[in-house]
Formats: sequence, structure tokens, C-alpha cells
Amino acid sequence: MMKQQELFEVKLKIYCIDSSSLINLFRHYPRNKCNKFTSLWEELDKIIKNGQIISHITVFKEISRKDDEIKKWCQNHKSIFRDINECQINQISEIQKEYDGSYWQARMNGEEWADPWIIALAICENAIIVSDERNSPNRIPYIASRFGITTLNLMDFFRDIGLEL
Repeated sequence: MMKQQELFEVKLKIYCIDSSSLINLFRHYPRNKCNKFTSLWEELDKIIKNGQIISHITVFKEISRKDDEIKKWCQNHKSIFRDINECQINQISEIQKEYDGSYWQARMNGEEWADPWIIALAICENAIIVSDERNSPNRIPYIASRFGITTLNLMDFFRDIGLEL
């Protein structure tokens, strides 16, 4: 029999945010530049504290290539960035099968590449991906959909958390 507490538990949505959305967030909704987006940043801080926003350590590494406002923000919110774990490693071989082989090889042999790890993290954490990549082969939304993972762009994410800008 289900406990009464379990009947009333609300499962919070978890959002796994990609580099593209973080970059666009800072590009289009600057923090502390004006008061226009104060409510946006307050809401983001709230859901970060609730544990609803996660990302991958590879996103942190991608963003850390440049010394800018995004990098500073990520350093101040390092707790959202998850390390590679066994669950993600177990998913990577299945994720790789959905990519074009030559694309996969080129990306894996280049600089840090977060995309497959974002998808693996979303699978392991049952999270919704937030990515501003287009929905086409070899891109996060397309590959994530092959695993039944929902992907929202930044504007859809804002709507999903109840923000109207």
C-alpha cells in the first residue's frame, strides 16, 4: 500500500542545460546589465537551489575556454555540473550509434564535446534537455528524440518554468 506522503509528493522537473542555451541566455538576457531580466535570473536561482537545473562537466569545460561572464557564472554555480559516471558511460555506446560515424570521429578527436554527454546525463537523470541547437541529424534534439528525451529551446524552457518575457 502506498504511503500517504508518497501520494502527495510532487516530482520536480529536472532540466539538463547545454552550452548553446547558456550562451544564448547570457547573450540575450544579460544579468545585472539592466533590471529588465531580474525576474528571470531570480527564477533561475530558485530552480538551481531546488536542484532542477543540471548540466555536464563537459559543458563547463566548453564554456571555460573563454574568460567571460558565462565562465564566471558557471564557476559560481559549479554544483550544477555533473561528472561522468557509470550510468552515462553505459549510455554512450548506444548514443554513438545514432550519430553519423564520420561526424562522431571528427568531434571526438577535436576539442571537448559535450553533446553526447548531455544526452547521456538526461537519460540517466530522466531530465528534459534545454538546447538551442536545431533539430537535424547529429544535433542534440534529433539524437535525444531517438531515446524519447524531450528537448526544449530556451524560450520553451522559460514557458515551461512559468516565465513570460
